Amino acid sequence: MDFKSFTTQFANLLTNVEERDGVWQLTTEPRKLHALLTELRALFAYPEDLTCVDEGEQLRVFYRLYDPASRQLAHVYVRLPHTGGHLTTASDLWRGYEWQEREVFDLFGIIFDGHPDLRRILTWDGFQGHPLLKDYQIDNEDSSWRIPEEDNDAIIDLLNR
Repeated sequence: MDFKSFTTQFANLLTNVEERDGVWQLTTEPRKLHALLTELRALFAYPEDLTCVDEGEQLRVFYRLYDPASRQLAHVYVRLPHTGGHLTTASDLWRGYEWQEREVFDLFGIIFDGHPDLRRILTWDGFQGHPLLKDYQIDNEDSSWRIPEEDNDAIIDLLNR
């Protein structure tokens, strides 16, 4: 399916569309995201990337999809409030998004409803906040942002396993 056919057929799921240098640029609302990604799943086999940008007032989540057979790329954008944002997981459509959703959750605080294992992936349990938010402050009096100290008994020697 080509860009014009797709954007015409699924116009109800889209708030903005553009084709730039052959790449589909699709913007949607949070409540319509999963339905849009479900339709795109039939056209794009590979979940190339998922990330987030703190734009100050809001967060912009960015999905990058690729189809190796057609060499086609699609970028899907959705904006969320700066705090308390929820999206439905895309890991049920592309399993490759499981870890990427965990990363966005850990670093930006976005909750992916329905995710099979949504927990921190880059920071540790007990870490307070989400370090890639622009308003994240390091409080030197609060030691929760520091990596916990481990004694020699807690270190696992991978060579002797």
